[in-house]
Amino acid sequence: MLENSLDTQRHIEAIQQTPSLERLVLTGFMGCGKSTIGKRLAQVLGFQFIDTDLAIEQQKNRKIPEIFEKEGEALFRQYESDCLKHALSQSKIVVATGGGAL
Repeated sequence: MLENSLDTQRHIEAIQQTPSLERLVLTGFMGCGKSTIGKRLAQVLGFQFIDTDLAIEQQKNRKIPEIFEKEGEALFRQYESDCLKHALSQSKIVVATGGGAL
């Protein structure tokens, strides 16, 4: 559906024609499609993909709501910041941030 739209194809072609592009960061509200689009873009571009929320959950071996409950929002935001810094230290990467990252 989305992958086949003419506008989406034009955006992908424009991105592919940007040789200096090394990192692409997707931001937006929770549930708006950052991870879905990010995975597709990474695949098309031949980049790695990271979803910061998923990476944090895997690293901490618990879900985001549990981290909030047991460790608090401030510590979660620090985890999020650290994860984003690590992701941005890499090249050829598409990053989907959590909805509250900004």
